[in-house]
Amino acid sequence: MVSVQTGGDRAAVNPKKEKRLVTPVVTAIFNSGIYLRGLVKSLRNQTDKNSEWALADGQSADETVAIVRAACDLRFWILERADLFLYDALNDMVNASTGEYCTVAGADDVSEVDAIPSYGAAAGSDVGIVTGTPRHAGCPKGCAT
Repeated sequence: MVSVQTGGDRAAVNPKKEKRLVTPVVTAIFNSGIYLRGLVKSLRNQTDKNSEWALADGQSADETVAIVRAACDLRFWILERADLFLYDALNDMVNASTGEYCTVAGADDVSEVDAIPSYGAAAGSDVGIVTGTPRHAGCPKGCAT
């Protein structure tokens, strides 16, 4: 099942791979409610407001999907289905993404407010992959893994 929320313009996972000037932030979630609020706050604080949050939920049994749906000020869409594992879910979302590049964020990641445009600037310079060091919502200040 694909759900579209606030500002989304998608009725199904993007079968035509139409490119849009949008930066997808891709997240695989499964019973991630305990961590997700930090990521929601981080996405709200991004300076680049031309992004969409593409989530693959592996049929969570906790409050994960409710937390995402409550973030109605963010443009997001959710693919809710059983998946084989984390990378199966991420691959589906990256393949369905519509931007020239996408950002992968874990459910417990938080980013600096200019992370999306920073990654975009780096991706536009003929590089294959751009990485960063995320801060995790569950860690004390300065904790990174």
